[in-house]
Amino acid sequence: MSFKGTFSIQVVRNGSVVYDSKIHNRTTLEGLNELLNIGFGTTIKTSWYVGLLGGASVTFNEADTLVSHPGWTEIAGYSGNRRIWEPGAATDQSINDDVSFAVTGSATVKGMFLASVDTGTGGKLWATAFFQSDPNGTTGVNVESGDDVKINYQIDWNE
Repeated sequence: MSFKGTFSIQVVRNGSVVYDSKIHNRTTLEGLNELLNIGFGTTIKTSWYVGLLGGASVTFNEADTLVSHPGWTEIAGYSGNRRIWEPGAATDQSINDDVSFAVTGSATVKGMFLASVDTGTGGKLWATAFFQSDPNGTTGVNVESGDDVKINYQIDWNE
């Protein structure tokens, strides 16, 4: 049995969808420890936040934290902080919510992450998800100022 997280992303430019994809996340060791602390320990956590990531060579490492994550950087070319992820009550062992980013600059989004703080590195990193290379060797999606990046994040319990 395990958790399976899925990020769905749509990029809307001038009213038209220019990119639409789903990718599964990998959960960090720090994220799994945080889940146990919240569910069964003494940690109280009420909010999680979605962020966008990029970098020259994006790689997953289960030991990644918000403080240390070689291979990727957070993209800051959007208005405001990370977007709050506020799912309703879980049903059928599944929970999800939608967030949206108003892009203010050009960037290549190579993935997403879920963290316990809306800014900075003082919280916990639950999970990261990275795009796979397409047949042309391109990884990620290029966004421009004015784009709307819509993300749904869903966590399911699988047997």
